[in-house]
Amino acid sequence: MANVDDLKAKFDEQESHGQRVRPSGPSPDRLPRKVRSFRHFRPVALVATVLCAGMIGWFFLGSRGSACQDAVFAAGNELTDAALESLKQCTPDQMLLMARTRQSTNREEGLVLYELAAKKGSGSAARAIAEMLDPNGWVRATSSFSAPNATHALQWYRRAESLGEAGLRDRIEALKAAGAK
Repeated sequence: MANVDDLKAKFDEQESHGQRVRPSGPSPDRLPRKVRSFRHFRPVALVATVLCAGMIGWFFLGSRGSACQDAVFAAGNELTDAALESLKQCTPDQMLLMARTRQSTNREEGLVLYELAAKKGSGSAARAIAEMLDPNGWVRATSSFSAPNATHALQWYRRAESLGEAGLRDRIEALKAAGAK
């Protein structure tokens, strides 16, 4: 207890003389450079730990795909009748993601998935179909259709707009001006 009383007396004495009370030991400025650099290590280690945990979680949980996608393509990489039946459990966003993925390898299957996603309420899927049909931006290499069709593009743009897709008014007006009905 004598040490505690001595410390209190020293504190009171320094405080009454207006001196700043410092903890014992060397000040951080007098520590060797190597030791001072470790002051910033803890926040960096924390951030690195969180990032690593996130990547491990994504690898083991997120990279496998959704249950919807697993059910659809369980029989292989084919879009079969059974796979189409299991699409009923998928959300429009899941279907849209699968459509974008399939579009690059099999345009016809991608189109089927886009149509199903649009039928379930995806404005983005309806817009994608309209863009494949739009004569103002039609490219054979990326379209599932053999030729552009302004009338069908206009119908799909209108459907996408009714499903909440924004920024289509100019495209709709351009197709109307070109004579699409």
